[in-house]
Parts: sequence; structure tokens; C-alpha cells
Amino acid sequence: GKDYVAASVQSMADVKVCEGDAVQLSVQSANATHFKWVPSESLDHHDIPNPVASPLVTTHYTVTVSNDGCATLKPTSSLTVTVLKRPVADAGKPLRMFEGQTAKLSGSAGGDNVSYYWTPADYLDNPTSLTPVSSSPNDITYTLHVVSGVSCGEATSTVFVRVYKLLTVVNSFSPNGDGINDIWYIKNIENYPKAEINV
Repeated sequence: GKDYVAASVQSMADVKVCEGDAVQLSVQSANATHFKWVPSESLDHHDIPNPVASPLVTTHYTVTVSNDGCATLKPTSSLTVTVLKRPVADAGKPLRMFEGQTAKLSGSAGGDNVSYYWTPADYLDNPTSLTPVSSSPNDITYTLHVVSGVSCGEATSTVFVRVYKLLTVVNSFSPNGDGINDIWYIKNIENYPKAEINV
């Protein structure tokens, strides 16, 4: 008969990957000729010692090794690939307000272990809140930044805040050419390009 040397496998360390990334698994095995990884759906190969895994969710992998049917020592090993969600940012819908009023931003964030902040911080009561209040006197675009605390990147989203200027309309003018109140000037009318004016 043929002499077989028993195959054995060393334990593997758990790993973490960002959503959408791949990681190469590797099993250190003495005298092994056959490998079987399960589950195999997210692996490029299930019968090699070092397949590439692309799991969509956190997955626990087990590998069984053998050498042509010989009894094995420690025939299996396993590890968990933890999939970390990437940051997601949504700054919310555009807002409108009149000069002198305030508007509350409605941001939302997703992902694993994220932090967030708005830029610019101008006129915001709390730029590290998802729902700060803006008191901007002028039109402004804010950007919500959502940052992964586990090296999975950053996501951004913008929101436009339209600030309508208050109209100042004088109630009389005298177009008589004397240089005093000859022109009827409506302050901030340029902010209302479709305005209709009747005298």
C-alpha cells in the first residue's frame, strides 16, 4: 500500500472589508492536495487554497482539506469576513425661506461607524448635526459629508437653500425731472425676475 501523510490546516484570522471590496482568503496547510470552501457563491474558486472572496454581507467561511482520501488532522478551519457598509449621504430636498427667517436642513446618513458634518458651517446653529438650522441671509449651497470611521471612504450630498429678499416698495415717486424721487426703485426686485408691476 501507499503511505499517506495526514493533512492539517492552521487556523485563519477573521478579516474586515468595505462593501463592494474583495479579499483573498488563504489557508496554510501541510500535505493537502484537495480544498473545499463553503459557502462558495461569493468565491472565485472553491477548490484552491487561496480563493478571492467578494461577499455582499458578512459571511462565515469554512475550508476542509484532505490529501487523496487519507484521514486528516484538524481537517477544517474557518474565518469570518465582516462586510462594513460604506457611508451614504443625503442632504435632503432644496429649501426656501425669506430673508430674516430660518430653515431646518434635513440630512440623513448611513453606513458603519460614520461621522458627519456640513460645509460651509456659515449660518448653521450646529454643523455636526444632521438637521441644523440655517439663518443665511443669502442663497447658499450646503454639503453634507458622511465619513467612515473604518476606512471605507466618504460620501457627500448637497442642498440648495433659496433666500427670498424682502421687497421694499416706496408708496410714491415724482418723475418730474427735478432729480428728487424721479425713479421708482423697488429694492430686491431683481430676485423676482417674473414679477409683474402695475402702477
